Amino acid sequence: MGRDIFHSPIGTFEIVTCDGALVSIAAVSQMGGPKQVNLNLSPDRLTDEVKRQLDMYFEGKLKDFDLPIKFNGKGFCLKVWENIRRIPYGKTITYGSLAFMSGSPKAYRSAGSCTGKNPIPIVVPCHRVVAKNGQGGFGLGPKAKKFLLDLERKNSE
Repeated sequence: MGRDIFHSPIGTFEIVTCDGALVSIAAVSQMGGPKQVNLNLSPDRLTDEVKRQLDMYFEGKLKDFDLPIKFNGKGFCLKVWENIRRIPYGKTITYGSLAFMSGSPKAYRSAGSCTGKNPIPIVVPCHRVVAKNGQGGFGLGPKAKKFLLDLERKNSE
């Protein structure tokens, strides 16, 4: 199991890998929060690669992550997370569209709930899922979601 810390413009994250796959990117502090972290770290090659790709993403140089991922979930949420991975860089879809893509057209609230439980934000770009009438929620906060969407719009031109 690998574990490391990544500092980004939207906060500090703990990266966790297991059996050669990325399993979690969890916020340790959000945008504007403290950056001191005291965790038992054990970086490995994959955590180093995740950090390298995240750096490139935040520099606007990477549009598609190429990382092995393992989701610890089942059922509808697994379908939702896999479909979130298909949303192109710089594009957005609604929770309703995500529910439709995931096989349950009326389950937009459930799709939103699964989106909020995404264990690998940014790499699995749940920030690209928006409400029909606005930006919608994001586990890392509205400022972080706006930052990521603006970053991608700017670098899609």
